[in-house]
Amino acid sequence: MKTKHEIYYDIEKTKPVTDYKVDGDGYAILNTGTFYIFGETKVDTYKKTIVFAYDDSKVFANHDSQVVANHDSQVVANHDSQVRAYDNSKVRAYDDSKVFAYGNLEVDAYGYSTVKAYDNSKVWAYERSKVFANGNSQVQANNHSEVDAHQNSKVYAFHNSTVKAYDNSKVWAYGNSTVWTYGNLSLHTFGNTMLMDPSNAKIIDRRVQNEN
Repeated sequence: MKTKHEIYYDIEKTKPVTDYKVDGDGYAILNTGTFYIFGETKVDTYKKTIVFAYDDSKVFANHDSQVVANHDSQVVANHDSQVRAYDNSKVRAYDDSKVFAYGNLEVDAYGYSTVKAYDNSKVWAYERSKVFANGNSQVQANNHSEVDAHQNSKVYAFHNSTVKAYDNSKVWAYGNSTVWTYGNLSLHTFGNTMLMDPSNAKIIDRRVQNEN
């Protein structure tokens, strides 16, 4: 089924974009400029392109592209791209990309990506990614990822991950993870987790249990 592309130069949809090519997968290729996409539009972006995505649109962002994702849009960010995601959007970030997550969205972060999560967003971090968790956000950290947890955020740390927990955050740490504690947090540790407590923070709930 051929994809209908709804691409405009303005959010009011008065200036349609027509001078673009479509690849074999049905993605419109956008190079340089600012664009607004709607409906089920699918685009590949390059060369510092800026895209505002709405509805159920999909974006593959490459090479310093910037995306503002809204509604139920989906973004795959590569090569130093930057994403600001809202509502129920979904983001998969690679290669030093940066994501600012707000609302009820989901983020998968790989390859040294950085995520700043707010509200009720959920983050799965891999491959030495860095996550700053705020509000009621939830993070699952894997593969040497690092998490700074603030406010009422929840963190599940695995596989040599490092967590710095502040305020009223909650942490579940497994498998050689390291946790630095600050503030009135709730901590559950399993396996060979290392607890670092430089501020002598009050631990509301600490449970130490071996995984075996």
